[in-house]
Amino acid sequence: MSNVIPSYPMIGDEKLSDSNVKIEDYEFLYTKNDGLEKKLNNISDEESIIVLDDELGIWSLDNENLFLKRKFSIEKPYKLFGENGVADELSEIGLAIQWYSSSTKLRGVIKVGNFGCSYKPVSIFLKHKFEKGSIKGSISLSTIFYISKKTPNSNLEYLANEVGEVVGEYDKIEVILDGDGSTFPIYEEELDNTYPRLWYLNMSWDDPTYDSFNDNFSITLNKNHKNYKFLDKNSKFYDSQLMIEIVTTSLSTLILTLKNDFRWNDIINNENLLPGSIGEMVVYYINTLNWSLDSPESIVDSINRFCNEEFGK
Repeated sequence: MSNVIPSYPMIGDEKLSDSNVKIEDYEFLYTKNDGLEKKLNNISDEESIIVLDDELGIWSLDNENLFLKRKFSIEKPYKLFGENGVADELSEIGLAIQWYSSSTKLRGVIKVGNFGCSYKPVSIFLKHKFEKGSIKGSISLSTIFYISKKTPNSNLEYLANEVGEVVGEYDKIEVILDGDGSTFPIYEEELDNTYPRLWYLNMSWDDPTYDSFNDNFSITLNKNHKNYKFLDKNSKFYDSQLMIEIVTTSLSTLILTLKNDFRWNDIINNENLLPGSIGEMVVYYINTLNWSLDSPESIVDSINRFCNEEFGK
C-alpha cells in the first residue's frame, strides 16, 4: 500500500470553505414501464455507504438502467485560482466522478463540467445513465477536481498545470446495489471438473482498513458441481437454506478473522477506515444490522438471522 503525496497545493477543507463549494447528495433513479422516473431509497446510516432499495420491488440491475443525479455549486470559484489557489488564473478546473464496479471489473470517468477564474457563481447539474448489465454488486464513486485546461508558460510553477492532474477529492462513496449481490460479491464460475468443492471463499486482503471489500472478499459457486442445482435460483431444486448456511459461514469467518487482526480496535471504533474498505463494510454490518460480537456462537447466530431475512425470501 502506497500513497503518492502531490507536490502542488490541493483543494482541502479550507479551500472548499473559502470558495463556498456545495455539492448535494447523490440521487439514484430508474425508469418504470410507464416512462416515469422512480427514485431509489438509501437505507444506510453510514455517511460514505449508500445502500439502494426500491420500495416497489421492481428495479433490477439485469433489466433496468440506473440514473445518477447530482448538483454542484461553487459560489466563489476565483478563490481556487492564482497564487493562493490550486491553478493558474488562465487555467480551468474540471469536476468529474471516477467510478469502478469491482464485480464487472469496469471503470470510467464521468465528466461533470469545467469552470475558470470567475467572480460569478458556478452551478452544474449532472445526470448520468449506467446501462443495464454494466454494473453489479457495488460501485465506488469518487468526486474529484482536476486541471481541464492548462496555462501555457505559467509563472506559478508550484501549481498543477498539466491537463488531467487531480487537485482535490470531494468525497468517495460506496454504493451497494440492490439484489443478491448487494450484501457482498457472490460469483458463479464453471470450474474445472477436477475441482471438488461446491463453493469457496476468497479472503485476500493485506490491510482491512484500506483494501476494498468487494475486491478482497467474495464467495464463488462452482457451476460444474453436481449439487450446483441446489444453489441455482432458476432450478426447481433450489435450496435457500443451503445458500443461507454458505453465507453465514463466510461472514462468520470474516468477522472471526478480523477479530484476531491487530487493527480490530480501529475497525470496531470506525477509525482510519477508507471508504469501501473491508473494515468500513464490517462496521456497517455490525452497527446497522445489530450483529452481536459477544462470543463466536452469538456472531454466528446473529449473522444467520440476517441471512435468513436476506436469502430466505
